[in-house]
Amino acid sequence: MSGWIPAQRAKIIALDIETTNLDMKVEGLSFNEPRGWTTGCVVVYDAWNDHPHYFTDAELSPRHRLRSHLRPLSDLGRCLEHYANKGYILLTQNGTLFDLPILAKDLRDGGAGITTQIENMVHIDPTELLMRDTGKRYSLQKLVKGVLGDSASKSMAAALAPVEWAKGHYAEVILYCEQDCRLTAAYFMQAFLDDSIEAIHTIGESESVEVLNPLGWANEFANLEVIENLIDS
Repeated sequence: MSGWIPAQRAKIIALDIETTNLDMKVEGLSFNEPRGWTTGCVVVYDAWNDHPHYFTDAELSPRHRLRSHLRPLSDLGRCLEHYANKGYILLTQNGTLFDLPILAKDLRDGGAGITTQIENMVHIDPTELLMRDTGKRYSLQKLVKGVLGDSASKSMAAALAPVEWAKGHYAEVILYCEQDCRLTAAYFMQAFLDDSIEAIHTIGESESVEVLNPLGWANEFANLEVIENLIDS
């Protein structure tokens, strides 16, 4: 239960979900509409203490090392309340349009019933900011490669995760979500410290680097009252 660790400690929790849905077209789903999506698992990564929390209602093998660390989806709200009370920032990758609206739904409707907890936390979604400034959506992999370099990478292609979940490979998908959380926290913190964010585009064997924040990445958060909690100096 370890992976990429941000170079700088920060009072951030990074959150990522995986859904159980396999075919958007057949199921009539949209990325910008929570209706119909069902949550398979959620990972919350505490970047200050380098500690992941795992939430799922799926059953893992009794012998799997993750089993004793799992909590039901109904516990997610209490986890977020704990971190909100400690002044943590909630960090997601495309959470504004995808993860959080799904999790805000009732448990019986495929969510986690955390509307109140979401509203009570300061939330940063770099994807949303980049979409606002560039009109483009950047994948986590492109941002990770641009900011952290070639040694950083997702552990699985995003499209494969729900397929693996459907096969019953729950632990592998949960750990994939943990890695995404760690990478999101790491690239965000590094971009904040560098006051620069870049994306790597790969076409065939050639790569190009795109600088996405000409006005300065850190300036985006200068007005947050909790910003002093972001850097452990």
